[in-house]
Amino acid sequence: MWINGMLYKLYYTKGVTGKTWRLIRNWYLNMKEFVIVEGKSSRIYELGQGTRQGGVLSPWLFQVFIDNLIEELSNIKSGICINTVYFGSPMFADDLTMLSRMKSGLDKMLRCPSEYSNKWRFTFNATKTVVLTFGESDRERSVNRSIRD
Repeated sequence: MWINGMLYKLYYTKGVTGKTWRLIRNWYLNMKEFVIVEGKSSRIYELGQGTRQGGVLSPWLFQVFIDNLIEELSNIKSGICINTVYFGSPMFADDLTMLSRMKSGLDKMLRCPSEYSNKWRFTFNATKTVVLTFGESDRERSVNRSIRD
């Protein structure tokens, strides 16, 4: 998570201002930490991105940072809806699922987080990315597998 991006969103989209905003800003700028493993401490190092591990506000601050991505995915209108409820991109913490009935819809949905991540300075872990399809014939699956790799 890009800290300055989170601070920008906190101020301009969530309306957190004044002492509360300054407190969070000061808490996150020039952040340093160390790790303790088996009673031994690592060197102190600076953190330039991310939320504080185990911080009470960390889940909410990450949600502030990523919230617009879900909104943008919903606006594409390529994900699955049941009646009027959008289910195309369920998300939990930093795990995102994209659901679409058509490959073209999924392609549109994949472009959205790519553009969003470029704008807000973060990357997706490609090694954790999985494609799951239903209803493909064996022939379609073998053709599509080469495209997906």
